[in-house]
Amino acid sequence: MGLVLSVHRLCRVDDAASLPRHRRGIAHVPVLLLFVALPLIEIALFIAIGSEIGVFTTLLLIVLGAAVGVTILRGQHARALGLMQGGLRIEPGAFLAQGAFRVLAGLFLILPGFLTDSLGLLLLVPPLQRALMRAVAARTTVHSSHHARRDDIIEGDFEVRDGPRDPLEPDRRIDDPRRPR
Repeated sequence: MGLVLSVHRLCRVDDAASLPRHRRGIAHVPVLLLFVALPLIEIALFIAIGSEIGVFTTLLLIVLGAAVGVTILRGQHARALGLMQGGLRIEPGAFLAQGAFRVLAGLFLILPGFLTDSLGLLLLVPPLQRALMRAVAARTTVHSSHHARRDDIIEGDFEVRDGPRDPLEPDRRIDDPRRPR
């Protein structure tokens, strides 16, 4: 069972499959609207901000935002390696979520536009990251294919050996002084 991401909510794939055939495409409408509306909003913001601060300053801010995004994406690799070598002092799930937020923030900053740059900068704020992690965790269900039990017992036998045995003469140890050399 997977998840379908829409702008308004997370819904299960089987929820969309249970809809009548003529309503199944509606789950994807918010994402389609996002791809149409986002460029229009960014263009409107370019015009509004560009008329206030000037074209050169507007373009400079967009280029700086992209440079910051590239720096964040490059730094994420080094940060992940450093945390892994340092013993990973944070919970693995939080580590992965923080990394995902940093990558998403870097991608938003690389995209040209003031709205995406603002979203990218917001994703770098730790309290907001924690709030988003809690919101996603509250809507996410984890299914496991194996349910581990504490009472699993693995039976077996063991044998204590003195040292390495000679494969050609299993009754004699390799370091046996009586062994011919």
